[in-house]
Amino acid sequence: AAGNDNPNLAHHGKRVILPSSHIGSDRHMHQLFQDSMAICRANRKPDLFVTMTANPNWEEIQSALLPGQTASDRPDIVARVFEQKKKALLKEIMNGLFGKCVAKVDTNEFQKRGLPHIHILIFFHSLDKIRDANHVDTIVSAKIPDRILHPVLYDVVTTVMMHGPCGDRFPNARCMVNGRCSKQYPKPFNPETLYGEDGYPRYARPENGPTFTKAGFTYDNRWVVPYNPYLSARYVNISYSNQVLSSNFNLDIDVTSMLRFVLRSNLSSTFTNTSIKDLIKQLWRWQQRDKRKISLKMRSRSI
Repeated sequence: AAGNDNPNLAHHGKRVILPSSHIGSDRHMHQLFQDSMAICRANRKPDLFVTMTANPNWEEIQSALLPGQTASDRPDIVARVFEQKKKALLKEIMNGLFGKCVAKVDTNEFQKRGLPHIHILIFFHSLDKIRDANHVDTIVSAKIPDRILHPVLYDVVTTVMMHGPCGDRFPNARCMVNGRCSKQYPKPFNPETLYGEDGYPRYARPENGPTFTKAGFTYDNRWVVPYNPYLSARYVNISYSNQVLSSNFNLDIDVTSMLRFVLRSNLSSTFTNTSIKDLIKQLWRWQQRDKRKISLKMRSRSI
Protein backbone atom coordinates (compact mmCIF):
# COMPACT_ATOMS: atom_id res chain seq x y z
CA ALA A 1 0.00 0.00 0.00
CA ALA A 2 2.87 2.38 0.75
CA GLY A 3 4.12 2.03 -2.83
CA ASN A 4 0.87 3.20 -4.41
CA ASP A 5 0.36 6.73 -5.67
CA ASN A 6 -2.31 7.35 -3.04
CA PRO A 7 -0.49 8.69 0.05
CA ASN A 8 -3.54 8.25 2.28
CA LEU A 9 -2.83 4.95 3.99
CA ALA A 10 -5.89 5.20 6.24
CA HIS A 11 -8.00 3.52 3.56
CA HIS A 12 -5.67 0.57 3.08
CA GLY A 13 -5.42 -2.64 5.04
CA LYS A 14 -7.89 -4.30 7.37
CA ARG A 15 -8.71 -3.29 10.91
CA VAL A 16 -8.18 -6.12 13.39
CA ILE A 17 -9.56 -6.01 16.94
CA LEU A 18 -7.44 -8.19 19.21
CA PRO A 19 -9.51 -10.64 21.30
CA SER A 20 -9.23 -11.07 25.04
CA SER A 21 -7.11 -14.17 24.48
CA HIS A 22 -4.32 -11.93 23.14
CA ILE A 23 -2.16 -11.07 26.18
CA GLY A 24 -1.80 -7.33 26.64
CA SER A 25 -4.70 -6.33 24.40
CA ASP A 26 -7.35 -3.88 25.60
CA ARG A 27 -9.96 -6.63 25.84
CA HIS A 28 -7.55 -8.86 27.75
CA MET A 29 -6.86 -6.13 30.31
CA HIS A 30 -10.56 -5.27 30.56
CA GLN A 31 -11.40 -8.91 31.23
CA LEU A 32 -8.77 -9.12 33.98
CA PHE A 33 -10.10 -5.93 35.52
CA GLN A 34 -13.70 -7.18 35.51
CA ASP A 35 -12.63 -10.51 37.04
CA SER A 36 -10.81 -8.64 39.79
CA MET A 37 -13.78 -6.38 40.46
CA ALA A 38 -15.94 -9.49 40.80
CA ILE A 39 -13.51 -10.79 43.44
CA CYS A 40 -13.70 -7.42 45.18
CA ARG A 41 -17.51 -7.41 45.17
CA ALA A 42 -17.61 -10.93 46.61
CA ASN A 43 -15.00 -10.36 49.33
CA ARG A 44 -15.42 -6.64 50.10
CA LYS A 45 -12.45 -4.31 49.86
CA PRO A 46 -8.86 -5.63 49.98
CA ASP A 47 -7.17 -5.69 53.37
CA LEU A 48 -3.50 -5.46 52.40
CA PHE A 49 -1.52 -4.11 49.49
CA VAL A 50 1.87 -5.85 49.38
CA THR A 51 4.79 -4.94 47.12
CA MET A 52 7.89 -7.11 46.71
CA THR A 53 10.84 -5.88 44.62
CA ALA A 54 13.73 -7.97 43.32
CA ASN A 55 17.12 -7.29 44.86
CA PRO A 56 20.10 -7.65 42.48
CA ASN A 57 22.27 -8.57 45.48
CA TRP A 58 20.29 -11.72 46.27
CA GLU A 59 22.74 -14.60 46.71
CA GLU A 60 20.82 -16.74 44.20
CA ILE A 61 21.39 -14.09 41.53
CA GLN A 62 25.01 -13.28 42.35
CA SER A 63 26.05 -16.94 42.47
CA ALA A 64 24.65 -17.56 38.97
CA LEU A 65 26.49 -14.65 37.30
CA LEU A 66 29.70 -15.15 35.36
CA PRO A 67 32.79 -13.13 36.32
CA GLY A 68 32.32 -9.53 35.25
CA GLN A 69 28.55 -9.83 34.83
CA THR A 70 25.95 -7.83 36.72
CA ALA A 71 22.28 -8.54 37.34
CA SER A 72 21.31 -6.15 34.54
CA ASP A 73 23.27 -8.34 32.10
CA ARG A 74 21.15 -11.41 32.93
CA PRO A 75 17.47 -10.46 33.22
CA ASP A 76 16.62 -14.14 32.70
CA ILE A 77 18.36 -15.08 35.95
CA VAL A 78 16.72 -12.18 37.79
CA ALA A 79 13.30 -13.23 36.46
CA ARG A 80 13.74 -16.88 37.49
CA VAL A 81 14.99 -16.08 40.99
CA PHE A 82 12.25 -13.51 41.50
CA GLU A 83 9.64 -16.02 40.33
CA GLN A 84 10.74 -18.55 42.97
CA LYS A 85 10.71 -15.98 45.75
CA LYS A 86 7.34 -14.70 44.55
CA LYS A 87 5.89 -18.21 44.72
CA ALA A 88 7.27 -18.68 48.23
CA LEU A 89 5.77 -15.36 49.34
CA LEU A 90 2.35 -16.09 47.84
CA LYS A 91 2.36 -19.56 49.40
CA GLU A 92 3.00 -18.12 52.86
CA ILE A 93 0.30 -15.48 52.43
CA MET A 94 -2.29 -17.95 51.13
CA ASN A 95 -1.42 -20.35 53.97
CA GLY A 96 -2.42 -17.75 56.55
CA LEU A 97 0.67 -15.69 57.31
CA PHE A 98 -1.47 -12.64 58.18
CA GLY A 99 -4.78 -14.43 58.59
CA LYS A 100 -7.09 -16.62 56.53
CA CYS A 101 -6.76 -15.40 52.95
CA VAL A 102 -9.83 -15.98 50.80
CA ALA A 103 -8.64 -14.26 47.61
CA LYS A 104 -5.74 -12.36 46.06
CA VAL A 105 -4.91 -10.44 42.90
CA ASP A 106 -1.33 -9.86 41.78
CA THR A 107 0.66 -8.57 38.83
CA ASN A 108 4.33 -8.22 37.91
CA GLU A 109 5.90 -4.98 36.72
CA PHE A 110 9.40 -3.73 36.03
CA GLN A 111 11.31 -0.77 37.40
CA LYS A 112 13.38 1.57 35.28
CA ARG A 113 16.44 -0.37 36.43
CA GLY A 114 14.96 -3.53 34.96
CA LEU A 115 14.13 -5.11 38.33
CA PRO A 116 10.81 -6.97 38.53
CA HIS A 117 8.40 -6.29 41.35
CA ILE A 118 4.98 -7.63 42.24
CA HIS A 119 1.88 -5.88 43.59
CA ILE A 120 -0.51 -8.07 45.58
CA LEU A 121 -4.01 -7.29 46.86
CA ILE A 122 -4.96 -9.53 49.79
CA PHE A 123 -8.55 -10.27 50.85
CA PHE A 124 -9.03 -11.69 54.36
CA HIS A 125 -11.82 -13.88 55.69
CA SER A 126 -14.47 -11.87 57.51
CA LEU A 127 -13.24 -13.17 60.88
CA ASP A 128 -9.67 -12.02 60.16
CA LYS A 129 -10.44 -8.54 58.82
CA ILE A 130 -8.27 -5.78 60.27
CA ARG A 131 -10.51 -3.94 62.71
CA ASP A 132 -8.38 -1.69 64.91
CA ALA A 133 -5.03 0.07 65.23
CA ASN A 134 -3.56 -2.66 67.45
CA HIS A 135 -4.17 -5.19 64.70
CA VAL A 136 -2.48 -2.88 62.19
CA ASP A 137 0.60 -2.71 64.42
CA THR A 138 0.95 -6.51 64.35
CA ILE A 139 1.33 -6.41 60.56
CA VAL A 140 2.72 -3.01 59.55
CA SER A 141 5.56 -1.03 61.12
CA ALA A 142 6.91 2.41 60.28
CA LYS A 143 9.68 2.58 62.88
CA ILE A 144 13.44 2.16 62.71
CA PRO A 145 14.24 -1.11 64.54
CA ASP A 146 16.54 -1.26 67.53
CA ARG A 147 20.06 -1.88 66.27
CA ILE A 148 21.02 -4.02 69.29
CA LEU A 149 17.88 -6.13 69.59
CA HIS A 150 17.25 -6.62 65.86
CA PRO A 151 20.53 -6.09 63.98
CA VAL A 152 19.47 -7.91 60.78
CA LEU A 153 16.15 -6.09 60.57
CA TYR A 154 17.90 -2.81 61.31
CA ASP A 155 20.30 -3.31 58.39
CA VAL A 156 17.46 -4.13 55.99
CA VAL A 157 15.24 -1.21 57.00
CA THR A 158 18.01 1.38 57.01
CA THR A 159 19.25 0.14 53.64
CA VAL A 160 16.12 -0.35 51.53
CA MET A 161 13.10 0.90 53.50
CA MET A 162 13.92 4.58 53.93
CA HIS A 163 12.54 7.35 51.73
CA GLY A 164 14.58 10.33 50.67
CA PRO A 165 16.42 12.38 51.38
CA CYS A 166 14.25 15.11 49.91
CA GLY A 167 12.76 18.44 50.91
CA ASP A 168 14.18 21.97 50.91
CA ARG A 169 17.76 20.72 51.15
CA PHE A 170 17.29 18.39 48.19
CA PRO A 171 15.09 20.22 45.67
CA ASN A 172 16.33 18.04 42.80
CA ALA A 173 15.22 14.75 44.35
CA ARG A 174 13.11 12.64 41.98
CA CYS A 175 10.09 12.78 44.28
CA MET A 176 10.05 16.59 44.43
CA VAL A 177 7.19 18.23 42.50
CA ASN A 178 6.59 21.96 42.76
CA GLY A 179 8.86 22.18 45.78
CA ARG A 180 7.11 19.36 47.69
CA CYS A 181 7.64 15.64 48.08
CA SER A 182 5.06 13.87 45.93
CA LYS A 183 5.07 10.96 48.42
CA GLN A 184 4.33 13.34 51.33
CA TYR A 185 7.56 12.72 53.22
CA PRO A 186 8.62 13.36 55.89
CA LYS A 187 5.56 12.00 57.66
CA PRO A 188 4.51 13.57 60.97
CA PHE A 189 5.56 11.98 64.25
CA ASN A 190 2.87 9.84 65.89
CA PRO A 191 3.22 8.23 69.33
CA GLU A 192 0.79 5.47 68.31
CA THR A 193 -1.15 4.25 65.30
CA LEU A 194 -4.38 6.17 64.78
CA TYR A 195 -7.12 6.34 62.18
CA GLY A 196 -7.71 9.63 60.43
CA GLU A 197 -11.11 10.99 59.48
CA ASP A 198 -10.50 9.81 55.91
CA GLY A 199 -10.15 6.19 57.07
CA TYR A 200 -6.40 6.01 56.52
CA PRO A 201 -4.19 4.78 59.36
CA ARG A 202 -1.51 7.10 60.66
CA TYR A 203 1.25 4.66 61.54
CA ALA A 204 3.10 4.94 64.84
CA ARG A 205 6.27 7.02 64.33
CA PRO A 206 7.59 7.89 67.82
CA GLU A 207 9.66 11.06 68.01
CA ASN A 208 12.09 9.48 70.48
CA GLY A 209 12.89 6.49 68.24
CA PRO A 210 16.32 5.49 66.87
CA THR A 211 18.04 7.62 64.25
CA PHE A 212 20.98 7.12 61.90
CA THR A 213 23.02 9.30 59.57
CA LYS A 214 23.88 8.51 55.96
CA ALA A 215 25.72 10.83 53.56
CA GLY A 216 25.36 13.69 56.01
CA PHE A 217 21.57 13.32 56.35
CA THR A 218 19.95 12.18 59.60
CA TYR A 219 17.01 9.81 59.23
CA ASP A 220 14.33 9.24 61.85
CA ASN A 221 10.96 7.49 61.95
CA ARG A 222 9.37 10.11 59.70
CA TRP A 223 11.28 8.73 56.71
CA VAL A 224 10.45 5.02 57.11
CA VAL A 225 8.47 3.33 54.33
CA PRO A 226 5.89 1.01 55.99
CA TYR A 227 7.14 -2.58 56.18
CA ASN A 228 6.44 -5.93 57.75
CA PRO A 229 9.26 -7.11 60.07
CA TYR A 230 9.01 -10.75 59.01
CA LEU A 231 8.88 -10.05 55.29
CA SER A 232 11.38 -7.20 55.26
CA ALA A 233 14.23 -9.63 54.64
CA ARG A 234 12.55 -10.26 51.27
CA TYR A 235 12.42 -6.52 50.59
CA VAL A 236 8.67 -6.22 50.82
CA ASN A 237 6.67 -3.06 51.42
CA ILE A 238 3.25 -3.46 53.02
CA SER A 239 0.42 -1.07 53.83
CA TYR A 240 -2.99 -1.46 55.45
CA SER A 241 -5.51 -1.28 52.65
CA ASN A 242 -9.02 -1.29 54.16
CA GLN A 243 -11.50 1.54 53.55
CA VAL A 244 -9.77 3.57 50.87
CA LEU A 245 -6.70 1.96 49.37
CA SER A 246 -3.23 3.40 49.63
CA SER A 247 -0.08 2.11 47.98
CA ASN A 248 3.22 1.43 49.68
CA PHE A 249 4.07 5.07 49.01
CA ASN A 250 0.69 6.24 50.35
CA LEU A 251 -0.81 7.38 47.07
CA ASP A 252 -4.49 7.92 47.81
CA ILE A 253 -6.67 6.11 45.29
CA ASP A 254 -9.92 4.17 45.45
CA VAL A 255 -10.49 0.45 44.95
CA THR A 256 -11.33 0.75 41.25
CA SER A 257 -8.24 2.81 40.55
CA MET A 258 -6.09 0.40 42.54
CA LEU A 259 -7.32 -2.61 40.60
CA ARG A 260 -6.67 -0.79 37.35
CA PHE A 261 -3.20 0.03 38.66
CA VAL A 262 -2.51 -3.55 39.69
CA LEU A 263 -3.80 -4.95 36.40
CA ARG A 264 -2.66 -2.25 34.01
CA SER A 265 -1.01 -3.36 30.80
CA ASN A 266 2.71 -4.04 30.68
CA LEU A 267 2.95 -3.95 26.90
CA SER A 268 6.42 -4.49 25.50
CA SER A 269 7.71 -1.45 23.64
CA THR A 270 9.04 -1.52 20.10
CA PHE A 271 12.24 0.39 19.50
CA THR A 272 12.07 3.34 17.15
CA ASN A 273 14.95 5.18 15.52
CA THR A 274 14.86 7.69 18.35
CA SER A 275 14.80 5.13 21.17
CA ILE A 276 17.72 3.17 19.71
CA LYS A 277 19.92 6.18 20.44
CA ASP A 278 19.03 5.77 24.08
CA LEU A 279 19.01 1.97 24.22
CA ILE A 280 20.24 1.62 27.79
CA LYS A 281 17.47 3.80 29.20
CA GLN A 282 14.89 1.77 27.25
CA LEU A 283 16.00 -1.64 28.56
CA TRP A 284 13.55 -1.64 31.48
CA ARG A 285 10.61 -1.30 29.10
CA TRP A 286 11.14 -4.74 27.58
CA GLN A 287 12.67 -6.74 30.43
CA GLN A 288 9.33 -8.54 30.77
CA ARG A 289 9.94 -10.20 27.42
CA ASP A 290 12.49 -12.43 29.13
CA LYS A 291 9.89 -13.37 31.71
CA ARG A 292 7.40 -14.32 29.01
CA LYS A 293 10.00 -16.18 26.95
CA ILE A 294 10.68 -18.54 29.84
CA SER A 295 6.93 -19.04 30.38
CA LEU A 296 6.55 -17.14 33.66
CA LYS A 297 3.20 -15.56 34.50
CA MET A 298 2.86 -11.78 34.54
CA ARG A 299 -0.26 -11.72 36.71
CA SER A 300 -2.65 -14.04 38.53
CA ARG A 301 -5.67 -14.14 40.81
CA SER A 302 -7.31 -16.69 43.09
CA ILE A 303 -10.48 -17.09 45.11
